[in-house]
Amino acid sequence: MQTSDHSSKQSSFFYGWVILAACLGINAVIHGIRYSFGVFFKSISGQFDLSRGATAGITSTYFILCALFGLWGGFLMDKYGARKVMLPMGIITGISLIATSQATAGWQLYLTYSLLLAAGTGAVYSVLMTTAQRWFIGRRGTAIGIVSSGVGVGTLIMTPLSAWLIAQYGWRQTFFGMGIVLGLIMVVLALFLKKEPTASLQNRSTGGDIAEPEQTESFTLSQAMKTANYWLLATIWFCWSFSVLMVMTHLVPHLTDIGVKSTTAAFIGGLIGIISIAGRLGIGWISDRIGRRPSIILTVLLQAGALYLLAWSNQIWLFYVFAVVFAIGYGGLDPATLGSIGDIFGLRNLGKITGGLTFFFAVGAACGSAAGGLIYDATGSYFLAFLLTGVLMTAAAICALFIKKRKLQHG
Repeated sequence: MQTSDHSSKQSSFFYGWVILAACLGINAVIHGIRYSFGVFFKSISGQFDLSRGATAGITSTYFILCALFGLWGGFLMDKYGARKVMLPMGIITGISLIATSQATAGWQLYLTYSLLLAAGTGAVYSVLMTTAQRWFIGRRGTAIGIVSSGVGVGTLIMTPLSAWLIAQYGWRQTFFGMGIVLGLIMVVLALFLKKEPTASLQNRSTGGDIAEPEQTESFTLSQAMKTANYWLLATIWFCWSFSVLMVMTHLVPHLTDIGVKSTTAAFIGGLIGIISIAGRLGIGWISDRIGRRPSIILTVLLQAGALYLLAWSNQIWLFYVFAVVFAIGYGGLDPATLGSIGDIFGLRNLGKITGGLTFFFAVGAACGSAAGGLIYDATGSYFLAFLLTGVLMTAAAICALFIKKRKLQHG
């Protein structure tokens, strides 16, 4: 009886929760690296005598290359599964950060950081979010919210930690240590990933939590690209990533420019990370109940309002208000839009379709980071940069109004 009970308990465990935990951890590592670059910004600019535009160009080039690797990652994900794609990504990420710590000229950063890091992290969305959606279907928004909360966890930990490490040991040693530790964490967590549930798991019932065999026809990438919904989501992702990288790259430099202490500026950046976790989990849960489109509209408008506030803020308490409002909006948009992709286009080719949309996310991120630096170099201020970003998010809200709720039919 004991053996039977033990086997029953073992068989009742749903491996999808391990999948979510591993995806969350990898997401935290990758986005902790991505969004801590603003803390390194002035150190790198000063070390290599680069303008703000040239320094921002490092991350812009990185995201342009992420667009290309993200497309390939989606195809490889659908063909080989998450583990075989993520393992080499972890190794390359570690090598990238170690190589960046050894750069002796500014142009080398475009190879060590922009190119190599893009190869190691560019396919993160298409791999992790496709994996999560294939394991969870009844509560897709909630599952995506859990995985995407890794972005907030990574930002919360890495932004202030990087600032402290740079102050203590310098930017080179910080990148070197990150390369060893974070690369190893990615590799270990990748070992727990599986492409999708087995047939036996698919046939079991666990309250609607696990992925079921898809009952409806799925779109191919080419079919999805012929729909209005695809291009509306692509536009929203472009504007969204433009907004996120504008803030994550230039918020800390902006705050220190106006006299805020670097540790306080880094804390505000980290605050965006921790509050975004609540946005991701909360809006993910809400989107399962009120629908994806209302959730998208709400989160986009929150970001737009926060950016207008940031443009005119000149007191420290206003920056904290900005951080809270922006974090809820930017964090919540993640599960709302990602859930829409699976809802509208189906799961069979989800990696390819998500990879295709990731291209627009990456291009928007590249443009947001570059635009902030170029506008600052031209005007000596970030005011117009933040104002422009608010306008783009307002346009994204208009796009969201036209997303169709139900899955489209195609021939």
